[in-house]
Amino acid sequence: MSMAAASGRQGLTFIQKVLRFDWSLFLVICAVAAIGFLMLYSVAGGDFDPWAGRQITRFGVGVVLLMVIALIDIRFWRWFSPVAYIGALGLLVAVEFVGT
Repeated sequence: MSMAAASGRQGLTFIQKVLRFDWSLFLVICAVAAIGFLMLYSVAGGDFDPWAGRQITRFGVGVVLLMVIALIDIRFWRWFSPVAYIGALGLLVAVEFVGT
C-alpha cells in the first residue's frame, strides 16, 4: 500500500477537505477568543477602541491564515519545512550581526 493510499487524504477535493476539518477544535478556539474579546471590552469600560477592536481584527486575519494553511496539501509542508528551518536559522544569525 502506498503512502498516499495509507494517509487517505491525498487527492481530496476542496469541499472534502473543508468537511474533514476539525470543526470542534475550531469552535473551542473561537470560544476562548470570544472570552478574551469580552475581557478586553470590559477592561476598556465598554469600548472596543483601545484593545478589543484591534484584537478582533488580528483574530480574523489569523483565522483566515489558519484555514488557508490547514487546507494546503501536507506534501507541500513536508517539502517546505527544511527551507523554513534554514531560513529561520539564517535570520537568527543575522540578528547577531545586524540587530541591536
